[in-house]
Amino acid sequence: MPIPLNEVVLGSLLASCILHGKLQLGKHLLQELIQIDPCNTDYHVLQSNMYTLAGRHDNADFLCQVLQKWGIKKVPGISSIHVNAQVHQFTLRDKSHPQTQEIYSMLDVMIQQLRFAGYVPNTASQAFSVSENQINDADEQEEKEHVLFSHSEKLAISFGLISTKPK
Repeated sequence: MPIPLNEVVLGSLLASCILHGKLQLGKHLLQELIQIDPCNTDYHVLQSNMYTLAGRHDNADFLCQVLQKWGIKKVPGISSIHVNAQVHQFTLRDKSHPQTQEIYSMLDVMIQQLRFAGYVPNTASQAFSVSENQINDADEQEEKEHVLFSHSEKLAISFGLISTKPK
C-alpha cells in the first residue's frame, strides 16, 4: 500500500472482513487495532458481529465477557440533527425528547413504507442473549428488528421529518 497502515485503514479492512466472511483475517486485524487503541470498542463490536455471522455465538459472548472484565464499555452512538437553530441529539431507543411520541409515530410510518418497498432488515449479525426457553424465534426476530429500526440516526431522521416542511 502506498500509505502506512493506520487505525482508519485497518478499521476499514476489518469491516470488509465482516462483509466477506473472512474471520481469520479479521481476528488478525483486530489484534493490530487493539495495539493501536485498546479501548476502542467499535473494533470489538465488529469482531463480535463477525463471530455471530459465522455462527460462533460462544466466541461473541466470550468477547463481551472479556470487555466487561477489562471494564471497557461500548460508547453509545449519537446522531444529531440541526432544526430551527437548535441541535437535537438521539441515542439508540431514545425516549428523552419532548416529542418522543411524534418521533416514534413517524418512525412507524417510515418502517411501514420501507417494508412496503421490499426492505427486509438484516438481523443476522445481531447477538441476542436471552435463554431459548424465554423467547421464541418470532419474538426474537421482532426484537432484533425493533433494535435496528430504533437506531439513533433513524430517530433523528424521524424528528427531521416531523419538524421540517417539504420543499
